[in-house]
Parts: sequence; structure tokens; C-alpha cells
Amino acid sequence: MNEDHRSEDISTADEPFLILLVEDNNAHTMLIMRTFERLGFSGKIDWVKDGRTALDYTSSSTRSWGMESCQNW
Repeated sequence: MNEDHRSEDISTADEPFLILLVEDNNAHTMLIMRTFERLGFSGKIDWVKDGRTALDYTSSSTRSWGMESCQNW
């Protein structure tokens, strides 16, 4: 099943939301971010480079360390 999804097919949320991107390869991260940008994603994307940091991020209340914000890439 191969479907062609266009940006107008993607429903939008009423309120902005956060995506946690876990990717250790900078080039892959750039490709992912460009795709979100082309699709018109307006939420915030926080990027961590490994699973341990992602687990720590999800259990942290401060969310202010060990990650790079990709908002406005």
C-alpha cells in the first residue's frame, strides 16, 4: 500500500504540540526537520542524540539540558 500524502492531507491540531526527536545522525536530523518544515509543522521539536538522554528527558520536569531545540530550523 503506497499512498501519496500531501501537506493538505495532514490534519492540524488546535494547539501547538511538542515532538521529541531522537536521532544520533546530524544529516538525518536535517532531513527530518526539512520534511516537517515543508509540511508546515508549526510546533516545537526538541532533539536529543541518544536513547538514554531521551528517557531522562521524558522523566525530567525541567527539560533544559542535554538537548537541542530545533524550533525554527
